Amino acid sequence: MAKAVDVAERDPGRFNLDQRELAVRRTWVRDTRGFMEKVKLELDTAGPEAASQGYGGSGADRVFSAENDAALKSESEQQSLLLQRQDEDLDDLSGAVTRLGQVGLTISNELESQSQLIDELNENTESTMGRLKAASRKMEDVIKKSGMRGQCCIIVCLTLILGVLVYLTFHS
Repeated sequence: MAKAVDVAERDPGRFNLDQRELAVRRTWVRDTRGFMEKVKLELDTAGPEAASQGYGGSGADRVFSAENDAALKSESEQQSLLLQRQDEDLDDLSGAVTRLGQVGLTISNELESQSQLIDELNENTESTMGRLKAASRKMEDVIKKSGMRGQCCIIVCLTLILGVLVYLTFHS
């Protein structure tokens, strides 16, 4: 029993114990050991007849024995409750870890789909930029070929078309 308390004292967090509880347990072990030594001494001094008949002891000893049995039972119940609480806490922790794992997988899947969408957008942008550059080159060629007079004609034509479109838009 003392070894168990020593182990718990080395890592009280693992067993969910505080210093007060460890002191109570160490005192209980010491008191129990003293009582056991007292009983052994009484049995040794009582002789072989008392040992073969079992330890009866006086009435006070029987009361003390009953109190000791009650204390042992109470300590056992406390240990059981402590173990039950630790099991429940571990179950809760396991559930939380499982949920975190599922959230992580969901985030990973979402990141993969977002990455694919970004790749598609980049491809479309590059394609559009290529077509825009080609159209710009053609426009520059047309402007160079038409000269200054052609540029003026294009500007006038486009201005007339704009005017007609504005007129139709507001008078429709």
